[in-house]
Amino acid sequence: MSLETASFIKGLVATNPEGTDPKSQGDDHLRLLKAVLQSQFSGFTDGVPITRKESEINAMLIAGAFGLGGNAIPFAEANGLPHQSGFYVYNGGGVSNPPGAALGDLMIHLHGVLGSGETAQIWFKNSNSFVFVRAYAATSYTAWKSIPLGPNQTSLVDSTPGAILQAGSFGLGINGSNQTLINIDDPYLLDAMYGVPPGFAGTAPSGGIAGDMLLVLCYSAGHTFQIWAGQNGLLYVRRRLTGAWLPWMCLNGLGQGQSWQNLLASRAIGTSYTNTTNRSIEVQVTASSTVAGAFISGYQNGIEICRVSTSESNGVTWQAVAACFSMTVPPGGTYAALQTGANSLVLWNELR
Repeated sequence: MSLETASFIKGLVATNPEGTDPKSQGDDHLRLLKAVLQSQFSGFTDGVPITRKESEINAMLIAGAFGLGGNAIPFAEANGLPHQSGFYVYNGGGVSNPPGAALGDLMIHLHGVLGSGETAQIWFKNSNSFVFVRAYAATSYTAWKSIPLGPNQTSLVDSTPGAILQAGSFGLGINGSNQTLINIDDPYLLDAMYGVPPGFAGTAPSGGIAGDMLLVLCYSAGHTFQIWAGQNGLLYVRRRLTGAWLPWMCLNGLGQGQSWQNLLASRAIGTSYTNTTNRSIEVQVTASSTVAGAFISGYQNGIEICRVSTSESNGVTWQAVAACFSMTVPPGGTYAALQTGANSLVLWNELR
């Protein structure tokens, strides 16, 4: 038969040469074998012996093996991966994965051979660049531990748990957090230092305006504490208890940021008034009378706390005496001037 032709091993015919072929073609067959081997193994040019066993050669990696050089290997359950180190991509459905695991997350799986299951896993979250790690200890995996890579906040008010703060986050480090609109009565307002913005909602302390500073400490809706620093130099605090805010209380001493005001025209004996400010005020009342034994008393929350005589006798008649009393009234307290005998108000001044 005619001499076969081939360029690669797969092109050689195992049954050639046949027993009927001419002996003169023997050398042609040998040259064909040499040409095929040199073509097939053209990279073998160093003249170095090949010492690897067949099993080792058969175990050689190809691109994509264990996720190397190609695409990562899809998986669903991190606990169920084989004892093979490699690169993996999460395709959903597992129950032992880190919190927030999402399709497309990547993981490196490292497996040792010294004992019974030396294994470590490194999980990369695509959504926020968080890294989770865990190891196989004795008979089970440890819990996943989050390792954020650098600042991981999408904004200065992002409250993602575990995120490394940027300077300015929640008003820390540089300027107070300047959210465009806040409701200061919101029981879940983020713990932060705020520069109070224009158009804010909620109940500010007396004199509180945009540009003041607010420190919020929130444990829960029923355990919130706020400190307000006003541009008027006053400091206020309040707490939220049992679903309602307590009134703002001023921490400044009596007289700081206050002034005496003449309220004679709007006050009367026998009428109760309420301190509607969020700090203590001082009330001074002066009255006089020509009625025998007349006096005037200061009452606070219905309790008499002071009394002064407003008339005196010269042995013949009763003469008017301009007598004065003073009392301090806390925020929300009621106060009144009550009399025995007809009295005339001379002065009514309040430090507020």
